[in-house]
Amino acid sequence: MPAVQSIRPRRDDGFSLIELMIAITLGMLLVYAAMAGFRVASQSITSANRLAMENSLLRAGFHEALNEIDMWTAYDDPESTIAADQALRRAQMPFSQLPTTPIIMASSTATAYVYSESEADTGWDPTYPWPASSPRTWWRANAAEWHNSVGRSGDYTQFATIGGSTHPWLFNQMDMLHKGLGYYGFCDYLPPSMLYAYIGPDPNQNNKIDMVRDFVNAGTSFRNGDGGTSFAQGRYRCTKDTSYLLVPLKPLGGTGQITTGNIRNIYSTGVGTNEGAIKGFMDRSLSSRSQLTQKPLHWPEIKVQVARYVSYNRFVTLSKIGFTNSISGQPLELSFTAIGTTLRGARQQRKPGAQGSGAGWAKWWGPNEIDNDRHLDYNP
Repeated sequence: MPAVQSIRPRRDDGFSLIELMIAITLGMLLVYAAMAGFRVASQSITSANRLAMENSLLRAGFHEALNEIDMWTAYDDPESTIAADQALRRAQMPFSQLPTTPIIMASSTATAYVYSESEADTGWDPTYPWPASSPRTWWRANAAEWHNSVGRSGDYTQFATIGGSTHPWLFNQMDMLHKGLGYYGFCDYLPPSMLYAYIGPDPNQNNKIDMVRDFVNAGTSFRNGDGGTSFAQGRYRCTKDTSYLLVPLKPLGGTGQITTGNIRNIYSTGVGTNEGAIKGFMDRSLSSRSQLTQKPLHWPEIKVQVARYVSYNRFVTLSKIGFTNSISGQPLELSFTAIGTTLRGARQQRKPGAQGSGAGWAKWWGPNEIDNDRHLDYNP
């Protein structure tokens, strides 16, 4: 009998439905993880690029602000031939030329300058060092009895007036600086320990000397009336809780703020000051122009603002850098203060010239005035 051959069932190799579903699920998880990783990497790169751009913007704005702090082009652009860019060269404004006649005579020797001590001189000499030992720099009055005095300690009209015949030099300098440069410039040029008071003529009485009329007396003058005191005050007392500013060429509140009155007004900025007063102060002192003109096209607009004012016996240079992020739409602003060139230094950077003259920057070649270009303080 032949042997019986066993027949095995046929088997096809492959995935079952369950295995296929598991494989697809695992594959999808891998793809999702890869996509998530790619998205995180892409977002990280975008964030890094955004932060790098923000850092570049802040760095560029910071350097531009520092440049402005030294060069003062937001107040006077020496190279511009547009009159509006040199508007502060008008009479009685911070970049006008100081009176030069009659002049203070100065002669040079081999070792040092020797200055005339004639107190009849009333003009400005930028090289005069204001030595404390010089009688012409002494403030001659009794501070406690200065204002509305009955004269028990002497007749101040004889030696503390701009029209006196004995000691008028110091008071002529104070009067000239006040009328020529405003309160900020007045503080910049005079010694920090100066007592800000002198007697002047009363225009309502045919210019007769009036003891009550000194320029720290009027309601909008360089004195804050702290405590109701009437005696002559120094810079700290005059600037306690009050500030005095310079108006830039393009103030935040508009070019209508550029007036001789606004640089001679008293601004309340201390204890008890309301929001409106602070806003008015910033509208006049803070520049609004965008100064970063040379920048990559893909950069957003950068606003560099600078405000200069005197408060609590300190010269403040407040700088603000701001821009809006082009991706998130979030505004970003950085504020800081720094120390730079004084108004006196800025005026000595500039050649004299009318508005729009493009007179340019003064150049310095040697230690003597005659060796250098003329500047706004130059007194031939």
